[in-house]
Amino acid sequence: MGALIDPNDPIIEAPHKVAIYGALITGWVSIPLLFHYPSASLFNHYLVTAAPPEIGDADTCLEVGMWAWAWMEPSTGALSFFLLCMQFAREQSIAIGGDSFHGRLAEWQGKRLAAAYPEYDYKIVHAYGAIRAHLDDTNDLLREQLEIEALLLKAEPEESPAVPER
Repeated sequence: MGALIDPNDPIIEAPHKVAIYGALITGWVSIPLLFHYPSASLFNHYLVTAAPPEIGDADTCLEVGMWAWAWMEPSTGALSFFLLCMQFAREQSIAIGGDSFHGRLAEWQGKRLAAAYPEYDYKIVHAYGAIRAHLDDTNDLLREQLEIEALLLKAEPEESPAVPER
């Protein structure tokens, strides 16, 4: 069962990885685009085409930030508002009984696992698959199996010579 629940499934990981790496790259790139004049000027030249600052108006990183913020603020403000609205919509959906993306993913994983093992109780296998949606427990299951086998070997009664009754 653990092998069927693959936490490294590209379909499952793709949206999360895109969001993680996109946020990291965007966050780190935004700092030089805002405060480093050569980076901000290059970005402005190719993508924004705003008027460059006058000589002496961008001598410090804060002055560069004031100039660059004029064209960065609308996009960052719009993106921030979009994320705020998405978070609000998600919370409202959950408040009325809807599922989050992770909840839908866990449900799909539970159904997939239960369908793969129809000989077992559907509810138990479905619940197990939903709980373990992002976890690979193959090693845990193998370790537990070895522990159980070791306990069973210890529990087997040893053959002892019969003691005559008196």
